Amino acid sequence: MLKLDTSNTVQSRHLTTLGQRFDEEMAKWKAPFSGYPSFTASLHQLLLNNRQAILVGSGAQLQALIQAVDIATRSTGSTLTRYMHDRQQKSFTKQKDMEKLIETLGKVFDYDKFIYKSQGWNAYKLVESHGLRICPYCHLNHVNYHGQVTDKTAPKKLEMRPPLDHFLPKSIYPYLAVSLHNLVPSCHQCNSSIKGDEVPDSSIPHPFDAASALGLSFGIKGSALAIHGVTNGEISLTVTGNTAWDEFARFFCLEERYQWYTPEVNDMLKRKRDMDDSDKVVQSLVRLPAFILGFEPDEFEKRALGICLQSIARQQGIL
Repeated sequence: MLKLDTSNTVQSRHLTTLGQRFDEEMAKWKAPFSGYPSFTASLHQLLLNNRQAILVGSGAQLQALIQAVDIATRSTGSTLTRYMHDRQQKSFTKQKDMEKLIETLGKVFDYDKFIYKSQGWNAYKLVESHGLRICPYCHLNHVNYHGQVTDKTAPKKLEMRPPLDHFLPKSIYPYLAVSLHNLVPSCHQCNSSIKGDEVPDSSIPHPFDAASALGLSFGIKGSALAIHGVTNGEISLTVTGNTAWDEFARFFCLEERYQWYTPEVNDMLKRKRDMDDSDKVVQSLVRLPAFILGFEPDEFEKRALGICLQSIARQQGIL
């Protein structure tokens, strides 16, 4: 829902650090590729040729890369992507050569090495560069933090960062495990409970795609008397959008999740009613939009539920 951006400095640091690791591991992975699938030489060359696109390429470039990998790894009617999908099933029979390939890809694109704080560029500094407080997927939750004890012999001190979601799951696309624009700081609910390893449809707006403007709107459903506080009838929230954003809302179960926050919307509507009922002197002393919203109108993206509250406030003539 929120659009993310990366500076040239961030892209440069990411490419330098992860590129060095990529070069070191790819140099160790040499022909004749004994024990690997027959397509390994083609895949190896493809990865070498697309080093920069893999590490700092756009969402569109990553999608193009997936298609190229599928072509390069097509064997007996299957592909690496298909194998990784099927591998998630309990009854799946693993193939020794494919498992060797997956193990090697895990070394070339080592996410575990990236997420531990160390000198140089790492997940903590990447998250810090975004400066996010609110989950870009749902805009409901503050980003939750992973923590790790830095020194077990000393008083507990945590190094914390939000979870990084792989927009395109690394369990399906292991060669995208450290791709800059595949790493999205998010809340635990979106990352683990809602999205998990499900692959988003290619039509779903990507958080790093600045060209895909937010196409979601929020509204109130219920009787006019309930909405205006004349009765205590229940209201519900609606989440709608154009085709791509409707699919985004479905994928992240937004309408169902937003129902939990109708009390916060009611609080805003109550503040509006209280102001309407107050005298002109009181109204002149209050900065109405900020008072009713609960935050400055131009700060809406930095507040949990802010996009929703702003959208409804406009519909109700508050802004």
